[in-house]
Amino acid sequence: MTVDGIVAYKREAKNPDEVAMVFLNFSDAPKTVFIPFPEVGTYQEMIDRDATPPPPDIVVTGVNQTQRLDLPSHSGRIYLK
Repeated sequence: MTVDGIVAYKREAKNPDEVAMVFLNFSDAPKTVFIPFPEVGTYQEMIDRDATPPPPDIVVTGVNQTQRLDLPSHSGRIYLK
């Protein structure tokens, strides 16, 4: 999916319990998007995981539950479940 400089996509591993949600912001401004996450579980952000403070985990309690994401300009986020 591409919207206003944002590219978002899902990647699955051979193990069906492993899902990656990838979000890239190619615009010059920070963006907020609302994206459905496909599976129940806790998703951890991997790019800035060691930042202080790290981006919060996303907890999905229902299939295709929409989550708010704040994406910095010219950057991205990768969430793994």
